[in-house]
Amino acid sequence: MQESARDVVFTIPELMALIAQYLSPRDTSQWMMTCKAFSRQLEPLFWSHPVIMRTTRDPSSLVRHTHHFRSLIIEHDLWLSFIKDAPPSPLRTTSHGPSALQGFPRLEKLTVHGHRPNVSLTSNFVPTLRQSPHLTDLSIQYPFRQDPLFMELIVASLATELPCLQRLLIEIERADPAIGFQLLDVCFRHLQLIDLRCDLVMCDDQSLPSGVYSPRFAALLKTIQDMDKIKEEAGQPTGLRLRSLSLPFMDEGYPKDFLIPLLKWHVPNLERLLIVDVHMPDGEGDIQWLKEAIAACPRLQHLSGNWLYWGNEYETTVDTVICSCAGAGLKSFRFECFSGDDTLIWNLLKYHANTLEDIDFQACHGLTSESIISIVTTCTNLRRLRVEPYDLNGWTTLGFGHVLTEWICRDITVLHLCLRREVVVPEGRTEDGVVAEAAQRVYSQIGRLVKLEDLTLGCVEKYRSRGENSASDLTLEHGWLAALAGLKRLRLFQMSTDFWSRMGQAEVEFMDANWPRLESVSFGFSNLKEQMLREDHWKWLKEKRPQLDFSSIIPTFS
Repeated sequence: MQESARDVVFTIPELMALIAQYLSPRDTSQWMMTCKAFSRQLEPLFWSHPVIMRTTRDPSSLVRHTHHFRSLIIEHDLWLSFIKDAPPSPLRTTSHGPSALQGFPRLEKLTVHGHRPNVSLTSNFVPTLRQSPHLTDLSIQYPFRQDPLFMELIVASLATELPCLQRLLIEIERADPAIGFQLLDVCFRHLQLIDLRCDLVMCDDQSLPSGVYSPRFAALLKTIQDMDKIKEEAGQPTGLRLRSLSLPFMDEGYPKDFLIPLLKWHVPNLERLLIVDVHMPDGEGDIQWLKEAIAACPRLQHLSGNWLYWGNEYETTVDTVICSCAGAGLKSFRFECFSGDDTLIWNLLKYHANTLEDIDFQACHGLTSESIISIVTTCTNLRRLRVEPYDLNGWTTLGFGHVLTEWICRDITVLHLCLRREVVVPEGRTEDGVVAEAAQRVYSQIGRLVKLEDLTLGCVEKYRSRGENSASDLTLEHGWLAALAGLKRLRLFQMSTDFWSRMGQAEVEFMDANWPRLESVSFGFSNLKEQMLREDHWKWLKEKRPQLDFSSIIPTFS
């Protein structure tokens, strides 16, 4: 009786799926090998979300399982031909008899990351879209220029072969403006699209007079209006369904005759926006209209900036948008290669300090230590803070001497910071003594962030010292590792500069004893992983925790 009940329980697909979602692929594969019944039940779950990585030697074993794929991530473009050559799936018996399922009949999410500029996506990638009728999420992150035919085929596929698509991310180096406008036209016509991110540059190879694209912008607005008429006749809500919008980069910016109606009347559900530059005719400098247009988007909560636009005029545009988002309050602000002044940060905190949860400055050129301190001492709901400098110019780092006030962002889970040894030494004091006190304050503040799960720390090379109290010392004897003992939830620990060379057995035993959830330790140089694992103390930690991952994939600041 017990045997029969057990067998019945493990034939319930929902129960098997519930159990499998808590298992690693390795554990699931071992479970499948216990008996044929489990293998049959678990096969669709095991093959539902494959990832082809750079280390994948031969993905041909995946070919006969493509009919199980629900999502597919290709991390290396050498295997792009795999998705093109996927054969028809094997015959399956249904209630209506045998049926041949072509290509990827269940695929819902497809992501491709490209790394080689000489790989053509036209022949290797586009055919897959015609085999994926249920695709809802498409991400093409390939920062190299492709031939015009590729974009033309993408536009054609969006128009006729991807009716279920809800999210589209295209990251291509450059596209002809004519194709770019066709892409936007098709996306504005799409009835299901809610997330549109076009990270590409639309520009001609030759210089064109200002305003030459005005008819094309007018045509886009006409497309939206035509779609509104169709929806109104069908009794459906008018306006685009878009919740997230990132328009392509245009060198001369976007005209207000396009932005005003788009923001005011056609994107009522907009929550995320990439701020574009505004084309200002000669002699016109007032952008009061932009405040009114942004104010008409009451759900807007997430802003990001485009580093390609950066300049004094774009800084004014970003500042205006920040001050105009008075509806729900901003929850996230992200900017790559930020090089503005403190005024923008002050306005960001003035209007949104109580609602901001995610602040991300990657490859920054100029975010001062004072601005960083203002963020951590005023944003009560902050969950993620990433401040990563572009180079070693001493900017975009947190100086030890500036940490004088208690941080109030106690619920933060992700923190990426670069530190520098900068203090004011009073008369009669030694520099090392002052640095020791200041560093203790910094690391104690970090150690009190008990909800931290992801921590990246680095320091600026030119501010290091050969003394015992160096900014780069994160040991137990002379450094401040002990101050981080309270980070019991820490999963990812990344060292973007050379903290590890001073660490030894005592430090790895500290990690093992105080960070029970640690899953990954990253070193900041691409060739260090194997070298570090040859050292006895790191080898000891790996043996103590076999599942612990060591990597060397993050950017370095030294």
